[in-house]
Amino acid sequence: MKCRYVYTDIGAGVATIQSKNSRDHKYWYIVESRRVNGKPRPVVLAYLGKANDLELIRK
Repeated sequence: MKCRYVYTDIGAGVATIQSKNSRDHKYWYIVESRRVNGKPRPVVLAYLGKANDLELIRK
């Protein structure tokens, strides 16, 4: 799963759940697109953790 749309009351728009890979680990974030200096930029709203940690919560 690359990203999934979710509704949030943080900010004014729709946030996405996005993953980033670093050092052989996948990290998950809730990200919203906002304009910074007139250009759209992803702004991290919340850090969700590693993919392995999220699987433990789901079980």
